[in-house]
Amino acid sequence: LNKREARRISVYQVEVADTTRGRNRWTCRRVMSLAIPIVVILAAVVGLAFAFSGGDGLPSFPGIPTFEDKDPFNGASPDEANRWRRSSGLDLDILNALEGQWNTNFDIAVSEWNVGAEALDLSVYDVDIDNGCSDVPGKLKVCNGDYGETKWRGINQVILSDGYIISSIAKLNEFYLAAADEAQRQYTMCHEIGHGFGLPHTDENFFNADLGNCMDYTSNPEVNKSPDE
Repeated sequence: LNKREARRISVYQVEVADTTRGRNRWTCRRVMSLAIPIVVILAAVVGLAFAFSGGDGLPSFPGIPTFEDKDPFNGASPDEANRWRRSSGLDLDILNALEGQWNTNFDIAVSEWNVGAEALDLSVYDVDIDNGCSDVPGKLKVCNGDYGETKWRGINQVILSDGYIISSIAKLNEFYLAAADEAQRQYTMCHEIGHGFGLPHTDENFFNADLGNCMDYTSNPEVNKSPDE
C-alpha cells in the first residue's frame, strides 16, 4: 500500500469505531429513558392498589395488635358487630383526649348516649390531649387531629382479643371537620362514640330515608346528630 491508501484505511477504521461507540451510548440512553417511566408507572400502580385496598396489602406481624385506617363496622349487621366482653350492659370509661373546641360536642354526645341507652353506664375522664390517639386497654378514647385526606371525617378503630373489643379509639379528622357546620361535627362525634360501644350502622345507604339517629349514614346530619330516643 502507498501512504495515501494506508491513511485512508486508518481514517475509515477510526470513523467506524467512533460510530460504534456513539451507537452504544445512544442505546444505553434509550434503555434508561424507557426504564425510568416503566418503574414510575409500576410504583404508581402499586401505590393505587395499596390505597384502594385500605392498607390490606401490608404484612401483619403476629402478636402485635395494630389499627387499620378503615371502618371495622362497615357492612356489619347487629349480630356481626364486635362487642366488649360483658355479661350484661356496658360499663365503660371514656377518655376525653380532645382539644378544647370539641368539649361541648363530646359532652352532649356522651350525655345523650348515657341517658338514652339503658344498657350503658358511662364514666368520663379528662386526659392529656392526644392527637395520635394511642389506645388504652379497657377504655374508649376520643381524639381529634388533622389526619389528612383520608376520605373519612371520623373513624372508630378497635383492638380485638378472641373476637371481643379490648380497647377502642374514636378519631375526628380536622382536615374535613375544621370548617364543617355544627350539625356535621355533632353527628360525627355521636357516630364514632356509638361505634366505640360496638354498635354498627343502622343503615348504610345515603339515599334511604333518614332514620333520625347518628348511626345512620346520612347527607342530612341536622336530623341525625343524636342517638335513638
